[in-house]
Amino acid sequence: MKTKIKLNDVPKIAHVQEMIFNSCETYKDKLAMEDLQPYPINKVTFTQLKENILKFYKALKAMGIKERTHIALIGDNRVQWSISYLTLMSFNYVVVPIDKKFNQQ
Repeated sequence: MKTKIKLNDVPKIAHVQEMIFNSCETYKDKLAMEDLQPYPINKVTFTQLKENILKFYKALKAMGIKERTHIALIGDNRVQWSISYLTLMSFNYVVVPIDKKFNQQ
């Protein structure tokens, strides 16, 4: 006999930007990310995350970097790296994450 499992309702998401911005609206003042080290940005709420994503996107546009541009992203695993990655994914850039400790040998 098969048991029917009730599934939770989940919102339909068309793209990454929608998922990120919906989360930012839903969880506004909740902590989105946190570093254990005292980096310049060591923690952000969902509202701050959205603000940082939009700021970085506006800076990319101001520099004339067009959609679908391939951008290598190198850095430590920290909040700033994550904001950069989410921005690039959200606004149709091709992000190429590269491990900071990568060695060609």
